[in-house]
Amino acid sequence: MVVLGEDNFDTLVMQGKDIWIVEFYAPWCGHCKSLEPEYNAAAKRLKGQVKLGKIDATVHGALAQRFGVNGYPSVKYWDYGLESKGDSKVKDYQGERTADAIVGFASSLADKADIDPDVHEVIKQSVYDDNCKGPVICVIAFLPNIYDSNAKERNNYINVFKKVAKKNRKHSFNWFWLQAGDQLDLERDLSLGFGFPAVVAVSPTKKMIATMRSSFSADHLNEFLGDLLIGRGGLAQLPGAIKIKKAEAWNGEDAPPLEDDSYLYEDL
Repeated sequence: MVVLGEDNFDTLVMQGKDIWIVEFYAPWCGHCKSLEPEYNAAAKRLKGQVKLGKIDATVHGALAQRFGVNGYPSVKYWDYGLESKGDSKVKDYQGERTADAIVGFASSLADKADIDPDVHEVIKQSVYDDNCKGPVICVIAFLPNIYDSNAKERNNYINVFKKVAKKNRKHSFNWFWLQAGDQLDLERDLSLGFGFPAVVAVSPTKKMIATMRSSFSADHLNEFLGDLLIGRGGLAQLPGAIKIKKAEAWNGEDAPPLEDDSYLYEDL
């Protein structure tokens, strides 16, 4: 949830490509208070896909007047792309005031715009903590170490993962990948000794985990996620907190050659 006002509205909303849904509210408004938990829940579920903001119209009356707000709460939106921005391009959200309805509407906007969901490379704790919280399911792919693979193979894995993320955009999934070998303690805690790629799904609120046992493919990933959505998928208690050690971000290239130590044997 982004708090908007005269100081940041044009910079964030009008000068960016993102889809924005913005609530104009008044602190004393009963309907606004009823909408608040639903709107906040929708914002958490839509993180990385659609931007949600709110404006206190009693403080920022000029913005409310600018967009013809005459009742509270008023929810307005702007489509994706710079060409969709501008005062005359604003549209009124007419849907139900529930988290599910807002998420469904926002996801349909993202579908039309063909926007890929965020897929985060987990190289430090904050990347995971900032994006895996609330009522979501965090899907984590452990990809083969670059020394056991190559750039082409890794990009293929990531592209499959992104394809599945896009297909499942309407559901409460957040997406992550990391390199096997960088988080050995975590791999041991999650019992991921059966080879890579490996995929797990974590519910941070319920403290549950599920592990995909089939091979890595778009079909198997979709089947695994579908089972989770209907309460299947081999759920188990999460053995502990997901702890991430700091690692180097992938540079998009093959592994560098190992240091040549043949000189050590020249005199033998």
